[in-house]
Amino acid sequence: MFYQAKSTCLYCDHKFTTTKVRMSKTKVLKRDSDFCIHYDGPNPLFYDITICPECGFAFYNSYRKLSDHQRKKLKEAYISKINVMNMVGERTIEEAIHTFKLALLTASIVNERKFITANLSLKLAWLYRMIEDEAEELRFLQNALDDYIYMMAYEDIEQEEVDEDRLIYLIADLNLRLGHYVDARRLFSQLITGKQVSPRYKSLAIDRWQDYKEELEDGD
Repeated sequence: MFYQAKSTCLYCDHKFTTTKVRMSKTKVLKRDSDFCIHYDGPNPLFYDITICPECGFAFYNSYRKLSDHQRKKLKEAYISKINVMNMVGERTIEEAIHTFKLALLTASIVNERKFITANLSLKLAWLYRMIEDEAEELRFLQNALDDYIYMMAYEDIEQEEVDEDRLIYLIADLNLRLGHYVDARRLFSQLITGKQVSPRYKSLAIDRWQDYKEELEDGD
């Protein structure tokens, strides 16, 4: 189920290997409406964040190359304070949560794109969902939503190679999960009635909104 992937630390250039899950060996149990995947067996999500065993830097492989200014900020606010942990082996869900929080911290220090921080927060919310910690799940869903909205308004979506329909659908779904029904309805309507919307996300929007209405009827 596992293999060792080669990696190079973006901060100290240390070369090492870290554990990953073989995707060809995974078995999907179900997919949530916000794209969270539940697996039978080891979860690849646990290994998304790379932790350098030399300096402790936590990063996504999609982080940008660090500038000298960012390295200085990291050294002062993170590297000099972190207790380096060996996280290159198999991880528990609690350890996975810890790695994502470290990555959110390093991303904030170097002012990474909102696309990165939003994805980190969303995946943290998924991990908390898996251990049924609703309060923390909702907290990180809100953080992800805030960053996705900022991204839509101020960042270059095309440069990030983000599917706009997918992003709008995800923002709509997160609004619905967080109880922001007016915003959710507006965005789902935009997807359902839009002439240029891809068939996939039009269909997902129709199904998600229908499921929500059925949940309301069952609640009555």
